[in-house]
Amino acid sequence: KTVASTFGLSLPSLDDFGKAPGELQIVLLDVGMATGLLEEDKDKMLQLFEGCTRMDGWNMADATLKFSAEQTCTDPDAFRRQVQAEVNKFKDWDASGMDKTSDALLSLLDLIRQHKVSIPGHICAVLVTALVLESWSGELDSEHSVSGHLRDTIGKRSLPWRERMPGSVDMVMLGDNMVQV
Repeated sequence: KTVASTFGLSLPSLDDFGKAPGELQIVLLDVGMATGLLEEDKDKMLQLFEGCTRMDGWNMADATLKFSAEQTCTDPDAFRRQVQAEVNKFKDWDASGMDKTSDALLSLLDLIRQHKVSIPGHICAVLVTALVLESWSGELDSEHSVSGHLRDTIGKRSLPWRERMPGSVDMVMLGDNMVQV
């Protein structure tokens, strides 16, 4: 079961556009969600995605717990341990049975639900958007990974966003022939 089918979404095929696979140059994915994040939330979100791209479950859980000032999670340490254990399974994709990053993120969201971790609606919207984009991009091009590009962008965390984004756009458009900024 894919993330797209979980949310009742269907993906268009190249035939729907009347194009052969070699003719299509770019696909813009719009999941129809928009939200704003405070600087404080941006830092926590960056910590969460950084933990995800580095397969650091403890950091992911810690960032998630920080999103709500009035946390309802009854045992934060158990949540951290379970997220770390789940991430450890994902490190070995063959043993985990997971074949996509979106499946791993969906599993982590389930742990958030199980432990009754409080997450504001706008943060949940960002996480669901990331899941949908990862799933759609994988369906359209199995070699493309939103989380892979996110990992490369976050890896330059010492640079301001204005300096990181042009390189990220070049990486997406040019593949390995990234223009350095």
